[in-house]
Amino acid sequence: MSGSGRNHIGLFSAPELPAHGSEGGEDLRLLSYLFELNAFRRHADELLGRLAAAGKAAAGLVAGRGATAAIGVAAGLDSDDQIFGTHRDWPAAMARAGDFTDILRVAMRTLDPSRVGGGDIRSLSGGFHMTHAATASHIAEAVGFGMAARLSGSNAVAVCLLGSGALMQPETTAALVQAVESKARVVFVLRGPRASVERLVVIQRLVVPADSAYRAYWALAEARASRPGLPVLIDARYGQEPEVPLDAQLLRERGVLSPEFERTLAQEIRDRLDEVRRLVEQA
Repeated sequence: MSGSGRNHIGLFSAPELPAHGSEGGEDLRLLSYLFELNAFRRHADELLGRLAAAGKAAAGLVAGRGATAAIGVAAGLDSDDQIFGTHRDWPAAMARAGDFTDILRVAMRTLDPSRVGGGDIRSLSGGFHMTHAATASHIAEAVGFGMAARLSGSNAVAVCLLGSGALMQPETTAALVQAVESKARVVFVLRGPRASVERLVVIQRLVVPADSAYRAYWALAEARASRPGLPVLIDARYGQEPEVPLDAQLLRERGVLSPEFERTLAQEIRDRLDEVRRLVEQA
């Protein structure tokens, strides 16, 4: 898996992203970029779901609604930062210059599972680590990176993506406590559905809408600049409320997004996904 610089999937290129800091005004170019990434995620999810139902791909890679926040946070990371998650967090890898061809190869098991790293979606230079392990081992990896960054005086941060289920695991609680006590440079991002019962850990928390990658992007900037400092938890989970495409709504209100463009983008994404699928199947 390779990756360097900002994402380019053949449909669009990332804009020059604004400097980290407080959200002082709307950046419609950034908002458009995040919208397009999320549109790609939705169509790719449909493809992964169809392939899994047909027995042609591994199950469990459909990212779902929780990927919206992951995309926003991943797009806001600096080159020295690293993001840790599971296979389902592959859209965060895409936001960090990942290649969907490699992701589909993992899904369709065309990568040799005996090689070093197995079927993980990783790139140290690209700054993403999405593991296929059933346990929450990526949480320990993220905390370790954050502790090392703190001890070395680095400004790099680790982002750890997790859900309510992982939050209930004892090892997650231990990792969160360790991160707080060591002041590790870690931003935890809670994505996916909210659980009815939670295991609470005292940690600074920022709450953002689950359906806005744009708001998640700026939450990361706030977390990086927050006092007394890291670690911080960004809570982007959703409850029983229906999904509302907040970023698309804002673009429409500003007159940037038209139905014609949405239809054209959707067709371009479907064409690109068909091309990638053929490439992987012929490999």
